[in-house]
Amino acid sequence: EQLKPRSADFLDAPVSGGPAGAQAGTLTVMVGGEPSVFDHALPALQAFGKNIRLCGGVGAGQVVKLVNQLLVGIHTSAIAEAAVFGVRFGADPQVVLEVIGTSFGGSTMMTRNLPRFISRDFTPATPNGAFWESAATLPSGINILRAYAVDISGNVSRLATSKVTAP
Repeated sequence: EQLKPRSADFLDAPVSGGPAGAQAGTLTVMVGGEPSVFDHALPALQAFGKNIRLCGGVGAGQVVKLVNQLLVGIHTSAIAEAAVFGVRFGADPQVVLEVIGTSFGGSTMMTRNLPRFISRDFTPATPNGAFWESAATLPSGINILRAYAVDISGNVSRLATSKVTAP
């Protein structure tokens, strides 16, 4: 609303795909804004994105990105738990990766993270400094993630009532 008198438009356009996707120009771009503004900006978005989607009005791109990040966390946690479960009952983690990775239980996060877990590499797969810097300026987004963080049993997890701070 404040931009219209200045003949300016706005889109929110968070991305997914990490540094490799940025370098390859294959990022997923989740856009929020008016369709006419999206259409006008599409050529610029295509310079770095492959899967570019108008998700709704301003803010909708951020909501879809938060959903994505919530699922990334859930999948990563579930993969770690499933791997431990399999190993404790005698399964070879490499076999679990190869079989489940091509089954309905597989996911991008599994094929990305399970090999790292097997090799005992628990460092962040992507730099997270930028996340914590931006999280400090977007408390409502963090609160949304905290409010909807649910554990496997369906109970609201401890995240929902704890303060999120940088590691």
